[in-house]
Amino acid sequence: MNFHSPDRITTRISGYDERPWPDVDFVFTITDTFNVSGGDIQVASSEDLDIDTSILNLLTGLFILHFPPLGLIFLAQSIYISTKDFPSSGARGAGSYVNGYLPREIMIDNGQKVLVSYFDKEFGGVEVSEAGVFFGGWMVKVPREPSLQILGPDRLAVNEGQQFVEANYNLISHDLRPNFQVEWSVNDSVVKTYTTNSNHHATNIRFSCGAVTIDHPIHRRLSVKVTDADGLQAVRPHSVNIHARRRPTEPGQPPRPPICEIRPWLPQCNPDEPL
Repeated sequence: MNFHSPDRITTRISGYDERPWPDVDFVFTITDTFNVSGGDIQVASSEDLDIDTSILNLLTGLFILHFPPLGLIFLAQSIYISTKDFPSSGARGAGSYVNGYLPREIMIDNGQKVLVSYFDKEFGGVEVSEAGVFFGGWMVKVPREPSLQILGPDRLAVNEGQQFVEANYNLISHDLRPNFQVEWSVNDSVVKTYTTNSNHHATNIRFSCGAVTIDHPIHRRLSVKVTDADGLQAVRPHSVNIHARRRPTEPGQPPRPPICEIRPWLPQCNPDEPL
């Protein structure tokens, strides 16, 4: 890793590729360039792959005169490697990781948070030197506005007569400060409580579904309440409908699409029901 004034960090990775014969060395370089737009630091990354084909070129010159077939093989490999357009790897350089650790907002006590806005380059907002990376900006304290996000299914499929079904849900909290007291409820009855220090985590919820039939899906009201270290709370509801799968197709009836075993609520799975 190298620092280049005023705004670049390069990450160099060296290695060798075993696919040609003999192996060829390469140097893969990621250049991260810092910029500031609208008070936020951004990193633009570019990649460069330098492949050393000198050994192939040497072998081509030696064998093309004394043993042409082998010389042509080395020549073909050298041309292929030199002209091949390698796709972007999507790898992240050191500059991207530096940017990921810079705070945009900091949760503090008493229901407050600090918003961080960085200066543009012309005001000394980003400086890269051999000593490291330096940033300048200003901060403002504002009230927090807690909110929650639930990621997970809102429809579930079960067999008729099945008593319970489980589903996995991801919970993301915003503007809350750890530790968190989490309380999950189904139809206003608490089914799970725990403490966590992560604002993004997953949990498994069990729903009772013994009353579901082919003709009568059931509805469950899932909700979660999170209380943070300052006593701030956020509540998020999530509706869940549970459907029973159709019985196997009887002889003489047209078969149903296989998707109906997974999503029995689809229109093509219930042709007799009005749209």
